Amino acid sequence: MTTKLPIRLTPLTELTVHPKNPRDGDIGAIADSITQNGWFGVLVAQLSTGHVLAGNHRLQAASHL
Repeated sequence: MTTKLPIRLTPLTELTVHPKNPRDGDIGAIADSITQNGWFGVLVAQLSTGHVLAGNHRLQAASHL
């Protein structure tokens, strides 16, 4: 059985880094990668809060760019 999840295009300004994200990422390297290779994949965010559950560092890099 396949469950279809809704996909919603959301402005970056409506998303926030999850306050309990335990990971550290190289935002500069990710921004360089986005610049050179483009954006691949999606961010996963909680609809009710806008907290990013997957892709916190990509959000920060995209906001930087």
